[in-house]
Amino acid sequence: WHHTAPVPFRAFSFDASWRGMASSLSAEMGRCAHVEEQLQALRLELVAIQEDRAETHPSAELEVARDKNATLKRHLQQLAAVLMSKQRRQQFGDGPGGATAATQRPQFGGRVLRDEEEVYTENAWDNVEWSDEQLTAARAAVDNQAQHPVGEDELGAVVDAGGEFWDVFYRKHENRFFKDRQWLLTEFSELKMAGAGSEEGTVHKDIAPQFPGFDTPRWMCSSRATRRVLEVGCGAGNTIFPLLDADADPGLFVYGCDFAASAVDVVRSHVLYDPNRCHVFVCDVSTEDVDLPPSSLDVIMLIFVLSAINPDRIRKTLQRLATLLKPGGLILLRDYGRYDLAQLRFKHHRYLADNFYIRGDRTKVYFFSQEEMREHMRAVGLQELQNRFDNRLIVNRAKREQMFRVWLQCKYQKPTT
Repeated sequence: WHHTAPVPFRAFSFDASWRGMASSLSAEMGRCAHVEEQLQALRLELVAIQEDRAETHPSAELEVARDKNATLKRHLQQLAAVLMSKQRRQQFGDGPGGATAATQRPQFGGRVLRDEEEVYTENAWDNVEWSDEQLTAARAAVDNQAQHPVGEDELGAVVDAGGEFWDVFYRKHENRFFKDRQWLLTEFSELKMAGAGSEEGTVHKDIAPQFPGFDTPRWMCSSRATRRVLEVGCGAGNTIFPLLDADADPGLFVYGCDFAASAVDVVRSHVLYDPNRCHVFVCDVSTEDVDLPPSSLDVIMLIFVLSAINPDRIRKTLQRLATLLKPGGLILLRDYGRYDLAQLRFKHHRYLADNFYIRGDRTKVYFFSQEEMREHMRAVGLQELQNRFDNRLIVNRAKREQMFRVWLQCKYQKPTT
């Protein structure tokens, strides 16, 4: 980390509707400058220690200084990312009072490829229809994978494994692997309204019961909240922090859980982690109940998480989660769809069971069809608001490559009566 000057951020003006954002941005820029000053001081301290450590400084003290330096570096990078995100929202109007139809982040479905000769004019195309030849080739690839499964000697240990491989993953990558989900509020606009209205897909607050007898510390930390969201499989916080950053409502409280303890540690160490607005904890929802009251949550988010659970545990997992929803509460889901590029790329000896695979890092992944997700949700008593495939063509214009992605996006609601 060689950057020593204050991080430059382009100046811009705000109208009245952006005063709150301006105040927040100014405060965060001040925090960023403070962290930069601390980082520079530690940098000088580290140099001094390295110069005479043999005589005056034990190796343990050097390691402490290095750890502090790395922590401040990470915090500065996180703050810089937040500031640039705010600048993008102000520039493109994707924020309070500033959004227009012409400048908002486009929702899925608007980029339709009508002429094959124009395929390399955009980075991605929506609602791409597969040809019969593509479908035949995809089925053949999956059939071939099934002929070369994981060896019997390791099959049992792999299938029974819990979150230990994800724990190793987050210890290695921390928050450097997945990008923040800036598309979240575009595709799931219900997050802006959860608990705030009476339209279809929103939660009626007057229905939600109170829990005066439920006084666990985990629940009481959100005792003043008017909206409660739980993200299952929170990972490194790539959903939690964009949501909190985009919604300044003091009544919003976000819970997050993950079965990897290292992922929870990454979220808690983030510079924007605020115990007054969010709380994360370790929980394997595929095998244990979540320590929250029944009928207490407005929204549960499942973003690429059910695919990491053994298929025979998915319905029981959804049953546990549905119990936590208020009447009218929502499950918002995005996950891997059948014949996604990630599935078709698997080589031999990665196949565990139908549409279920093990990656090279020993984490597991399942690829869903629309109908099986519909059956799971119906079985646990949820009503369908949306269940569709996001068939997207991703284009690498420099290499002239085309990549077909298939993601399943769903919205299900707990009945109000």
